[in-house]
Amino acid sequence: MNSAPARRPFRSLFSAALLGLASLPVLEAKEIQITFLPPPMQGNVSLGIYDHEGRLVRTLHSEAPYEAFVMALNGLVTKWDGRDDAGAPLPAGRYRARGYVVGDLKVEGVGYEGNDWVSDEDAPRLRRISRLAALPGQALLLEGETPSGPGRFTAAPVVEEGAQTEWKLTPAPQETAFPEAVEAAPPPEQPELPEAQEAFPVIALASAPAPGESGGRLLYALGANESGQQVRGVEVAGEEVRPLFEKTIHFSDRLEQALPWLKFPNGTPFAPAAVLRVALQKNPLLEQKERPTAKLKVEARESGMVLLTADGLPLVQLSETPHLRWAALGRPEGKKEVTFFESDGAVVAEYRTAHIAEMMSFDAGVFHWKGEPQPVATPEPTPEATPEPTPTPEPTPEVAPEPIPEAAPAPQP
Repeated sequence: MNSAPARRPFRSLFSAALLGLASLPVLEAKEIQITFLPPPMQGNVSLGIYDHEGRLVRTLHSEAPYEAFVMALNGLVTKWDGRDDAGAPLPAGRYRARGYVVGDLKVEGVGYEGNDWVSDEDAPRLRRISRLAALPGQALLLEGETPSGPGRFTAAPVVEEGAQTEWKLTPAPQETAFPEAVEAAPPPEQPELPEAQEAFPVIALASAPAPGESGGRLLYALGANESGQQVRGVEVAGEEVRPLFEKTIHFSDRLEQALPWLKFPNGTPFAPAAVLRVALQKNPLLEQKERPTAKLKVEARESGMVLLTADGLPLVQLSETPHLRWAALGRPEGKKEVTFFESDGAVVAEYRTAHIAEMMSFDAGVFHWKGEPQPVATPEPTPEATPEPTPTPEPTPEVAPEPIPEAAPAPQP
């Protein structure tokens, strides 16, 4: 079982302050520096940015060790670029930075429920069986779906400590061919399964000669109903029928499917809480007359099960189980111990902790974000009107003056 990640040791802020001064962040015009003094508690820091209505708009740090921050004389230093978790710029306004230091919650894995094939975290997680076939020897080939996709497995007896025999799944070699000899119902010549389970009507049957010289046969049956599937194996020799194994898969794709058989440690039915109110440790740096409280919830994420505040600030990675379909938490009335369940559709895993209150809240202050500067639109220059060209008058051709005729000489007397 996966448990909560190990905590790094607390390091005094003031002993490292002088070292941190030399590495203070160089802020750009679009950044806000946030300086805060965390509670004197070993653990990791989760810090969020909240708008003026108290909504979480940015997870700035999640489960971060103190070493992830710059250390200064007046506390830890980080910065915010004015954007939300999606990377979009936020509008100008008042914002608050606050968070939690989470100590060692001592979350422990308890076990697995709802799938008899899964007994530890290394076991193959077969969630649906589509067909089965008998292999030579005392072995069974199963094909079906796992949380990560199709899979093919062999089931065979394994002798464990104490000479007990347990049937276990192992991934089938790629070269293993699937015999096309799966029967939809027991043939007439085969005996019926002893103590037939009416809750799981048989939908497929496979058989093979029993190993040795007994002359018997191995009979494997797949039964199914709306709540799950069951595989049963027996060895039949004459009138003698010897049970081999019985494995049941209870469907757990949704929490509602698993609720009928989930229990608290005290044996009472598990009652999931959408939000669990928890009293935290007092922060000695703040004036807190009463123990502060926090509303907590869990989510199934691609990375595993995560503990968060009700407004969505991640606090602790509780597991690293991939392909989760749901997660839930609850606490019996009057008890301190909190129970967590998660499922990847193949099996339900259970976790518990009695130290859920091992955390302190802190406030990193209120500040005003001016918003990102908007680029000033430079108007495109208006093209100047080109004056109409003044027409150049065509030159007037010079007219040669007509020659003045010379006067005729007067006649001589």
